[in-house]
Amino acid sequence: MISMKVGVVRESVEFPFLTGILPHYKSLNENLLKESEELQWLVAGEHRNSDGGSSNVKALRTPNDISSPHIKRVENLIEELISVYLEGGFRGFKVSESWMNNYKKGDFACSHTHTGFGYSYVYFIKTPEGSSPLVFTSSGKKIKAEEGKIVIFPCDLYHDVPKNKCDGRITMAGNINHPMSPQ
Repeated sequence: MISMKVGVVRESVEFPFLTGILPHYKSLNENLLKESEELQWLVAGEHRNSDGGSSNVKALRTPNDISSPHIKRVENLIEELISVYLEGGFRGFKVSESWMNNYKKGDFACSHTHTGFGYSYVYFIKTPEGSSPLVFTSSGKKIKAEEGKIVIFPCDLYHDVPKNKCDGRITMAGNINHPMSPQ
């Protein structure tokens, strides 16, 4: 079993979140990086969210519908981790969309939420020296960017990425539908 840590972010209420390092992340990340070479990458401003607004990510970004065997492996692990660590064995959560972000020096993500889903996630694929953390905006809680780290958090939790200080910070991110959601 993967060793995970449940933490709490204190904002107006407490929000549980989950962090841990995925097993065999080095080979997984190598494969994800190879697969990412075949993906369509959009520059900041070209990508539109499902509501028609521009992306909060001000960096290279793929569309929300990426898929590959290794992306699916990460998604399956996320679904299992939510069941075991956050939902007491309750199953049925499904990753509904995933995308990758590639931050160059000076790139960032504005504070935002992913309202309308059960959970959201960030998975760190490549984190050169100077990679910015994931920040839960209201509390200021920083999650260090480390290769192989997965962070799963409630979709309504505001989060951002400060200006990056290097080239090549690559993450995979996405949203997870609650089993009771009409989506």
